[in-house]
Amino acid sequence: MKKVLSILLTVCILIGVSACGNQRQAEPVDEFGLTAYENHHEKSVSGGMLRLALTGAKSLNPALATSENNRHVLGLVFDGLFKTSVNDAPQPVLCESYSVSPDGLTYEFIIKSNVSFHNGAVLTAQDVAASFELVRASGGVFSGRYSEVASYGAEGMSFAVQLSKPVANFIALMDFPVLSQADFGSIEQALAKATEYVPNGTGRYKVQSYKKSKELYLSVNENYHCSFVPHISDIQVLLLRDRETAVAMLENMQIDLLPSDTVDLSQYTPKRNLSSCEYIDGSFTFVGINNQNRALLTTTTRIALAVSLDRASILSAGSIQHAETADLPIPNHSCWNDASLSTVGYDVAYAKTLLAEDGWQDSDGDGFLDKEVYGERVDLILELLVNEENATRMKLAETVKNHLATAGVVVHVTALPFTEYSERIANQAYDLFIGNVRLSHNYDVSFLFKTDENFLGYSNEEADALLSRISLSGSEEEKQSLFRELCGVLKRDMPMIGLCFEYDLLIFDERLMGGITPSASDIFYGIEHWFLSDK
Repeated sequence: MKKVLSILLTVCILIGVSACGNQRQAEPVDEFGLTAYENHHEKSVSGGMLRLALTGAKSLNPALATSENNRHVLGLVFDGLFKTSVNDAPQPVLCESYSVSPDGLTYEFIIKSNVSFHNGAVLTAQDVAASFELVRASGGVFSGRYSEVASYGAEGMSFAVQLSKPVANFIALMDFPVLSQADFGSIEQALAKATEYVPNGTGRYKVQSYKKSKELYLSVNENYHCSFVPHISDIQVLLLRDRETAVAMLENMQIDLLPSDTVDLSQYTPKRNLSSCEYIDGSFTFVGINNQNRALLTTTTRIALAVSLDRASILSAGSIQHAETADLPIPNHSCWNDASLSTVGYDVAYAKTLLAEDGWQDSDGDGFLDKEVYGERVDLILELLVNEENATRMKLAETVKNHLATAGVVVHVTALPFTEYSERIANQAYDLFIGNVRLSHNYDVSFLFKTDENFLGYSNEEADALLSRISLSGSEEEKQSLFRELCGVLKRDMPMIGLCFEYDLLIFDERLMGGITPSASDIFYGIEHWFLSDK
């Protein structure tokens, strides 16, 4: 349950902006004064130097990275076994092939042969195993992903991982950076000499020169093991003390790009023309439902609550203007979602019809809907919990309350300190709550829906079976089919009411153009299609 709560109750306010590339359409300028980037397919130009920044980095070892920005920038020099595309599909990078045991506990990864690090050393499976060991011990951004790993090892060009229990879509988590073990030795040596490490990976760009504590110059890796012919051949990476310095340098045209984990959007107003591009990194906001509450036992009532909510206006009231409304904790564009399923619409008249069909009526004339449940008269009066320390969630709660009232559902909002709010949810001592989770790249939703593992009181044998089969599958096509079948079950049962996925974003110089399509595992995904306009 502690693991569940750590994921559930990390409240993040990540406000995205408008569309980029050919992914989504949006308004030209957002409320932050940033221009939504649209790819107009201008003629590309080769040359120029892209200028990036690392902020507050105590080491250039990517296994020790403690911020998403630094992870992404160093990811230009390093590769993982896999990366995820813009639609969340895992794509092999250093992995030639993989297999999964029938019980879903053992993964064997065959490592690509004839791949070299930038210094000429040949990649081995032992490098992969040593890098994995360092990542798990580092306490950095990658380390928390692998709590279910029991053991691992390398032999020949094979790297094997043994899990304590099956993990859905595990390969999507295997994008950790692979280093040459000769460059860092043991974990103790890597930590002791962290400030002396100079990046040496197998990635798209290599370190051309390095001025300690000042800057890295990167150039194209001509011997890259995949096809890679970028328009931008050179990258300067400035090593900056803090985020404030990075923002100032972006404003002063000294760097070209920053991601939103470096910029506090609530305090930021651009002082020059900048473009922006959004991407989803797993922040999902929803209305949690206690499926064991006597008033909320039936899918008909839960669906009635869902169609009572105009999510677009709810998000606007919460000042979340740039987000993707979502029924499920899997993004609409994701390969794991079923685009053929109808979305949950907004229809108060239909909500009232559903409630009446489910037996709700004001039988005693007291002004409240009621019905008999297990021989007792129950009023449709619900308590909605919200964390009082989060102003955005407070606004959402009040708006949800008002929307449900239009369908005849009485809601009382209870704002609580975070600790008490957390405890009430953990003990299922609630009717409804405003919640947020940050989902990992593998979109394992077992903690939300699996019987006896979730905080919603939800139980469905069909959903349990699908979740188990997903975690056992070694076939991408089969996993996709199972995920989509699961989406159908969840939309039918409505164990929670999805509100939205909030966006992260890139903020960049308007000279930067091309197919800018960041993914959660790599904001520089498709960088070979980027170019710097000479206009």
